[in-house]
Parts: sequence; C-alpha cells; structure tokens
Amino acid sequence: MKINFTKDNENELRSLISDSVLNKCIYTGPMGQEYDVFSLVNGMAISSLRSLSQFVQNKISKLSVADEWIDNPNADEIAKLETEKKLLSLIIGWKLYQQEITENAREKERLTKQLNELIESQKTPDDLIAELKAKISEL
Repeated sequence: MKINFTKDNENELRSLISDSVLNKCIYTGPMGQEYDVFSLVNGMAISSLRSLSQFVQNKISKLSVADEWIDNPNADEIAKLETEKKLLSLIIGWKLYQQEITENAREKERLTKQLNELIESQKTPDDLIAELKAKISEL
C-alpha cells in the first residue's frame, strides 16, 4: 500500500503541532485521559489515535445542530474539535508514512541481500579466480 502523505500535509502537521505546543493544548480522551501533543505524536499507537479520532468525531456530532437555520451555540467548540480531528488525522498519516518508509528500507535490504547471494552463487570458478588475483595484486 502506498501512503500519500505529501509535503503540504507535513507542513500543516508541523503548523498544528507548533500551535498546540504554543497554546499549551491538552486533548481529552474517552475516559477523561488527557494528552499533550508530544504524547499524541510519540506515545500513541495508530490504533489508539484512530480511537481518539472517532471519539472526537462523536463529540462533534453530539454538539452539531441538525437545522442549518439555527445558530449553533457550540460553534467555537466544534471548530476546536475539527482542528483536533485534523491534527489526529495528520498524525495518523505521518505515522503510517514513517512505517512505510521503514518497511520499504527493510524490504530493500532483504532484496539486496538476496540479489547478492544469487550473484555470488552464479559465479564460475574462473570469476572467483579472477577476483582473487585482483585482490592479491592490490596487496
């Protein structure tokens, strides 16, 4: 699977993280647990972030007014929660992207090792002799 985490996503994530740090934002989870942005980025697994994102979405739904013609007294709170949901989404995307980079590096290393073993197994005695002569001449 190819994760589509762009430079624009990264810039937006950095902006939201810096705003959270500078504004000393604390995010509240389902059981009243409180998280700062550092713990969201570095301490939570993707599954936990997804659960927290769903919790935030449920809060948004509860605060929303069904009728578009009625002023919502919770508009400020909803805007704050929308920003929080966006931050969580970007953190999830960033973590998935980092996971993909790590997995690709491991796969590349495995394939390179496999290729080198295959190349080595295909060498003829003449090739091995030529390599040894070249190493001897270097010494």
